[in-house]
Amino acid sequence: MSLIAAKIAITPALMWAVSAAARRWGSLVGGLLSGLPLTSAPISIYLALEQGKTFAADAAVGSAEGLGAVTLCYLAYVVCAPRMGPVAALCAALSAFVLGGLVLHGLIRPGLWFAAAIDLPAMAWMRGALPTARRTRARRRARSAAVGHAGASRPRPRWSCWSPTSRRISAPA
Repeated sequence: MSLIAAKIAITPALMWAVSAAARRWGSLVGGLLSGLPLTSAPISIYLALEQGKTFAADAAVGSAEGLGAVTLCYLAYVVCAPRMGPVAALCAALSAFVLGGLVLHGLIRPGLWFAAAIDLPAMAWMRGALPTARRTRARRRARSAAVGHAGASRPRPRWSCWSPTSRRISAPA
């Protein structure tokens, strides 16, 4: 199999396998599997085969440095989304990503271990900032009780713009 055929087949197949596992065994297993480097690991292998081991190692360090910018993007969206409209929250998140990328990759260039020392606590802190289902339900109940509709809740929408099909299509990108 040529390298281009492997690129086209392997990464979407891994994404499909994670989606199938999540449907079969639940969101916990799907979340644990999706946390694995299922897209970056094959890309590192492709880069090592095409460009050499040094280039692939530098790209892997750059990928770890980029996680800090991605974490800042997520955190900015989580903080801004409840307070602003979706467009303003997206603009804030993208601004945080660009600023984080400029600082981490352009100015500091922390290297692998320092990037991990920055990224892991930031991700743990962001995990605490995310709204949990229990907190969201409690907020909804408090809001409905304040309005006078105790016990009433709106049904949650069942749509998702990030379906398994769209994940498979976007995985090679």
